[in-house]
Amino acid sequence: MNKYVRIGLGAAIGLALAIILLVTQPKSRSDAVTLDGTAVQGRLSSVGYLYALYRESRGRSPASLEELIEFGRKLPGPDGPIVFDQEYLTLSRDKQLMVIRFNLKLPAARARQASDGEGPIFSSIDGPILAHEQTGINGLRFVIFAGSNRVEEIDDAKFQQSMEP
Repeated sequence: MNKYVRIGLGAAIGLALAIILLVTQPKSRSDAVTLDGTAVQGRLSSVGYLYALYRESRGRSPASLEELIEFGRKLPGPDGPIVFDQEYLTLSRDKQLMVIRFNLKLPAARARQASDGEGPIFSSIDGPILAHEQTGINGLRFVIFAGSNRVEEIDDAKFQQSMEP
């Protein structure tokens, strides 16, 4: 029997996978956070949801971050309270505060509930950008659209086009 085959095929595959994982791991924990867009998408979605609840409740868009945060803190029932602080609003990829656009002129907010009886109803039309990463990474940034509450990673050209009035 050949002495190079003694470890077995399964062990060889396991060893190869371990080496690949070691080589491809980020050098530090902060690198892993910086490159992960999942947390950014979740935070943008949370802000979009609170913004939609605000519009549903007040019939208009919030005028400031303070107004939106105060509304979230006082939110009753299963949706509340929702508390955003400086750390939460600092996005992990570009390490900057997300940009939230206030006083957006949007179609009238719908007061009825979603089919499951929970939360606002969103449109299939994206509408304007509600919030976004300040700079993103590699020419791409995550945005959330006010009408659909859809999060998408877009390039600078689409971002500029979407920000036009």
